[in-house]
Amino acid sequence: MPRTPAHPLAKVVRLLKVIPQMSRLIWVDGKDYVFRLYVRASWAARGLSIAATARFYYESRSQIDIKGQCAVGNHSIILVGNRLGSFTGPLLVIEGNVYIGDQVNIRASGGVIRIGNNVLIANNVSMVSSNHGTALGKPIVEQTYRRGDIVVEEDVWIGAGVVVLPGATIQKGAVIAAGAVVRGLVPAYTIYGGIPARQISQRS
Repeated sequence: MPRTPAHPLAKVVRLLKVIPQMSRLIWVDGKDYVFRLYVRASWAARGLSIAATARFYYESRSQIDIKGQCAVGNHSIILVGNRLGSFTGPLLVIEGNVYIGDQVNIRASGGVIRIGNNVLIANNVSMVSSNHGTALGKPIVEQTYRRGDIVVEEDVWIGAGVVVLPGATIQKGAVIAAGAVVRGLVPAYTIYGGIPARQISQRS
């Protein structure tokens, strides 16, 4: 059976219906894209190079102190915020020549994260400087956060998939093996691995 030819204006009508939706998407996405370009350019002038797919959230620039060159890889998330509301200084401090890999999660929210010179942070690392309370009698989701500052001293290598827990200190020259969970103190020039991380070797 032969098909009835479409009305000559049918395609035009369909296009007119789609144009408003497309224009809204272009306007919203375009503004967001331009804003992200501006943010990346403004931080690049201060030494922080952020990949196009990375996300950088903060409440105030005064919460961040970038002292030297730092590169942030694709799909990483850096969040800086005064979750506990009682801290006035920088929550994220990064020295010079620091590399932060892809899909890294750094959350200086409720506590301070300090990263020293010449630090290498591999892909999929997670660092969070606060934690939920766990006392009985109240749902965990409703409990207040506990501050746990994280310090990573100079010349440290943190391997892929490492989790650095609140309150950890990784001293100068230490190496953290891939997949480790770090808590407490990691002494200088040691190699730590495992869950929880413990010393498995010494740099010589």
